[in-house]
Amino acid sequence: MTVKGVQGPDSRILSSSSVLSPPSCVASTPRTFVPSFIPELILMLFLVAGAYKEWLTALIPMPVDITLLLAVAALAAAAARTIASTSAFTSRVPSRTLPVGLLVPLGLLALVIAVSALNTDAAYGRDKALRFLTLTLTATAAAYAILDTPARVRRFITMIMLLGLGMSLVGTVTAEGMAAFNANHIATGRILGLGLIAVIYLAVSSRPGLLRRFLWLVPGGVLAYGFLYSGSRGALAALIIGLGFTALIALGLKRGRKWLLPVAALLAGVYIVTATLVPQALGMMNDRLKQIDLYAPTTDAAQTRMDLGAEAWQMFREHPLTGVGIGGYNTQLGAADTERGLYPHNILLELAAEMGIAAVLLFIILVTFAFKGLIVTLRGHPNPEQLALTMLLIAMTAYLLANAMFSGDLNDNRMCFAALGACFAAGMNPGTEPGPLYDHEG
Repeated sequence: MTVKGVQGPDSRILSSSSVLSPPSCVASTPRTFVPSFIPELILMLFLVAGAYKEWLTALIPMPVDITLLLAVAALAAAAARTIASTSAFTSRVPSRTLPVGLLVPLGLLALVIAVSALNTDAAYGRDKALRFLTLTLTATAAAYAILDTPARVRRFITMIMLLGLGMSLVGTVTAEGMAAFNANHIATGRILGLGLIAVIYLAVSSRPGLLRRFLWLVPGGVLAYGFLYSGSRGALAALIIGLGFTALIALGLKRGRKWLLPVAALLAGVYIVTATLVPQALGMMNDRLKQIDLYAPTTDAAQTRMDLGAEAWQMFREHPLTGVGIGGYNTQLGAADTERGLYPHNILLELAAEMGIAAVLLFIILVTFAFKGLIVTLRGHPNPEQLALTMLLIAMTAYLLANAMFSGDLNDNRMCFAALGACFAAGMNPGTEPGPLYDHEG
């Protein structure tokens, strides 16, 4: 029998192995005048800082990098959330320390990166290692601590959707595609893709009703307009992979299968609305896709990345155990050693080429444990809200993982690490109690 605690929009949902102590033993939640959405807002702004940092700095010159300021704010928000959560319940609530499945592989990966940084002379490598050990680890831990209830995840993904809508509305079209807030079309497309996933989740989890579902075509169409106009082929491929992977999992769930038709209808409606009202957006993406020619000389970005990937694979074959050192990929190609060097645009090839097989295996283990927790939830008896949130996290994480195979370096993909942290907050992981987000009923 499952014993549940009283839950409000922000209260922690206790696991089936947890019970509340008598009322006299339960401490009251500290009152605060800080709006409850602030931690999610700080986390969102931190994770997407690269998309607007240059634009904001041009408007308001700052003596300190805004990404660093937001990282500190995210850590403070995560600490405050953890303290407030643990003080509201007894010590019988599952520990809020990082789960073993997250802490061990991520900690060992950080150690590999730190050791590699100590043995490199590449400025890009040292900077990359420093950013991973500070910003990327902060993103992972903050997401785990902050996105720990259904209401908080919903707020966060809604903020991503609103940001995407803003980017679609104020973005400008360049020769490569739409860009907003001085971010390039690739970063713009990545955020807009997340916004589309948010629309799907919010539409599916909204109250039943044809009119309510129909209204989601409006934000969906605006996001699709910007997404297609961005011309980001990597984001398009990642979205197809992420949604396709999630659909395959839904096919294996009796209650998941009933969502496939509404989701397909929503996507079809968004496509029809966008193609009818703004055919230029679809034309932009089509033109970008037509530029891909794997047999052409190295003039297109897709072919360039194929060549960069081949170079990374060759470096891994020559140095399978240790790689060429963090940042060494750039210097091995004879490029100038700057703080922003060359990279393979594929996170697995980047880890393999620069830090060897151990780094690749640790990353794969981290991803495996993250998804294992979500699968445990699905194999139980989740209620509709739990099921929708689990599928959202699967889609979001699969999308960001797929995107990491097409663009960005290790730290450009810190949102992917944050998604993994959110997965651990939701699932049951080896060596830990059931996660706080869901109540497993056996």
